[in-house]
Amino acid sequence: MAAPDGAAALGYYTSDFDNNDPTGWYEAGSAAQASEIYSFTTAYTQSGGVWTLGATWTRPNSTGNKGWSIEYTVAPERWGTTSSGAALVPQPDRSQGGVVFIIKNQGYTTERCVYTATIYPLGSTNYPGTCESVGSVVTALDGGNTMVLSLPLPEELVGAQGCPSTLGSTGYIRSWTGESRQIQAWAAPVSVDPPSTCGSISITKASDVVATSSHQFGYILDRSSDLPVIGTPVGTPQTLTVNGTVAIGETDTITTVPAGTDFTLVETAIPANVPWSHLSTVCTVEGGQRYELTVSAPTFKVEPNTRTSCVITNTTSKLTVTKIAIGQQDQAFGFDLDGVAGSDLSIVGTSAPGTSTAILYKPNTQVTVTELLDAVNAGNGVGADWALQGISGGTVNLADLSTTVTTEAGSTVYVTFTNIQTASVVVDKQWVVNQVAYDHGAQPDGLDAALKLTGPGNEPASEQAWSEERTGYVVGDTVVISETTTIDPRMIGCTLTSTITDPLGQTVPAAGYTLTQGKQTLTVTNTVDCDTDLTLVKEVVGGPAAAVDWTLTATGPGTATAGPTGPGTATGSVDPDVTYNLSETPGENTAARTALYRQQGTWACLALDADGDPLDPQPTGWTDAPDASVTVLLGMHVRCAVTNATAQLTIFKAIEGGVLTPDMFELTATPAVMEGLAAESVGGGAPDDGAVADADGSSTFDVRPAHDYVLSEATPGNVNLAYIGLRLERWVNGNWEVVEDPSAAIQVPIGGHDFYRFVNAPPTAFALPITGGIGSDLFGYGGAALLLAALLAAVAVTRSSTFMTARPGGRHV
Repeated sequence: MAAPDGAAALGYYTSDFDNNDPTGWYEAGSAAQASEIYSFTTAYTQSGGVWTLGATWTRPNSTGNKGWSIEYTVAPERWGTTSSGAALVPQPDRSQGGVVFIIKNQGYTTERCVYTATIYPLGSTNYPGTCESVGSVVTALDGGNTMVLSLPLPEELVGAQGCPSTLGSTGYIRSWTGESRQIQAWAAPVSVDPPSTCGSISITKASDVVATSSHQFGYILDRSSDLPVIGTPVGTPQTLTVNGTVAIGETDTITTVPAGTDFTLVETAIPANVPWSHLSTVCTVEGGQRYELTVSAPTFKVEPNTRTSCVITNTTSKLTVTKIAIGQQDQAFGFDLDGVAGSDLSIVGTSAPGTSTAILYKPNTQVTVTELLDAVNAGNGVGADWALQGISGGTVNLADLSTTVTTEAGSTVYVTFTNIQTASVVVDKQWVVNQVAYDHGAQPDGLDAALKLTGPGNEPASEQAWSEERTGYVVGDTVVISETTTIDPRMIGCTLTSTITDPLGQTVPAAGYTLTQGKQTLTVTNTVDCDTDLTLVKEVVGGPAAAVDWTLTATGPGTATAGPTGPGTATGSVDPDVTYNLSETPGENTAARTALYRQQGTWACLALDADGDPLDPQPTGWTDAPDASVTVLLGMHVRCAVTNATAQLTIFKAIEGGVLTPDMFELTATPAVMEGLAAESVGGGAPDDGAVADADGSSTFDVRPAHDYVLSEATPGNVNLAYIGLRLERWVNGNWEVVEDPSAAIQVPIGGHDFYRFVNAPPTAFALPITGGIGSDLFGYGGAALLLAALLAAVAVTRSSTFMTARPGGRHV
């Protein structure tokens, strides 16, 4: 205890005796110095169950009728004000009982009185109740100005050591003067608390892995005996069992624990949906023994005034799902962890693995992690297809997009799902032929192309159908597109250029196209420029004409491109697959030459190679045109030739006997009327030894093939020459054969060379000479029938009995 501010309270506070209510105390007059308290100090000492209060104080004056009262109450410290409110006054609370020691200055005798009432009635000169003398407890020193107190306080007053200790008391010291005990001074109260033998228990919840949980874990703190777990003041129930909860990382502290060796601590059952299991319970006495609680050793010890720290360690296991996405970098992938429809986890896939927060499970829990890939693909729409490339960790079932793991206490199970964003390629084919666009398959005949693609992966180039999807690629793959084009060899006028464009119309480099997500359609466009040419050629066989004597023309229908035309030869472009009619017409002033000719055979058309030579072999089916027309296919160069040929006719003169000679005769072939044709006459000539020959060509001339000619003979320079026309002969198969009707027209086939001869004889000696032939000057094959009949006998007589065999010969052109 100590006096307020270290000095005595000044002033004189009085009341009608000491009572329970300091508000009734008031200032009245002055205090006696002998009752003032200065420099009050105090200390307690203990010996067994007895506590002794030792105190010293000083006073300015030792005279007068005075004393002190030291009062102990089991109630807490209390202060109140005086009626004047001048100061706070320590006020014992007697409502809970107590003891007061009355110390008189004379002889310093002391009485101890036990409360029997809470309010002391007015007029009472001492405290009621049972009082007994305890002897002198105060010694005066320094001439009576220094007071030394030594007051024994028994256990029943102060309280006993225990768990908890019996409640201590609060002591108040006041000085008074006179028997009326007018209050003069006081010292601040001081509490006396016997030491406790209680220990304490701290219960901490821990985890063997770094994890957090809001779950409150239950525990039961008990004793294997019937002793209480928590000591309580006398008169209140003791706690025999503590049911508490604590979260991971938190600590409950239980004080006022009676010491002993038979405490038990168990964790209550953990619900199935809480991902924790009990691992261990360890209690350690501070600075002492360690107890690992098990079924066989379930108890631990609490030492007096010592903390026993108990740690309940729970274990869990972690599941971490990692997503690696090869492709789009912001796609969220859902996962099911409990087998119930719906996503329990969503991870955004990146090229650097995206990892989920660790998911806690009770150890030894079987968990199936399933990727909800169908939902991912559906959410992306068309063209953003993902495929599961692989799973690491657990028992993998790629077909079900899942893996099953069993969690392990105190460790993390890792599973990794790797997805690739699939890509596919479609390559369309477009043809542009002479500026006209065609889909593949509808392009002109003779043009074709085969596609090859590399991939998927490292696969080399392989054949692929146009406009058909090739799958199996992943985003980022590079596909190289190539084609093999085929142009019909006859289409020598076609040149081809090829371009590849991506879905945005950009040109794809030769190194290939890098795929993005989904199906990508690329286009290969083949631009074909074709020159379709037709050449007309005139060929002339025999005779005096040249090719330029004819104009050759190819004529197309309607609005078709005009075909080539020109003398002797002509070359020009024509429309493919269009039928052109072929024709030839004699040039101006060439009738005299061209009339001798006829077309030999049909127009002959040949497809040419790049060198202008006929293809060998010639393609088939490229023209269905008739003989005088041609259909040229796209890109072909075709040469059509038409051959005109004449014919030759050789006329000889043969005389049997007599003095006549062939050169006396002129032989004539007269054509049927046609512009450009005229009669041809030759001298009679004579074959060597009668053979068919015309060494100098004087008896041979050109005639129009298959045209009617009438042969005749005359003696224009020998008008009075007499002869007999015996017959007209034609050389056939090595023999001269008689022409049955020498007056009938003959024809020479185109390219042919025919030989004829007139066979004559001189007349026999008649009275009347024959002085002419068939005409007015000539007697020949056309003479009068009567004359012919009259002469038959003579002819028969004059014909040589031997007939010469002739040999063919002459000029063949």
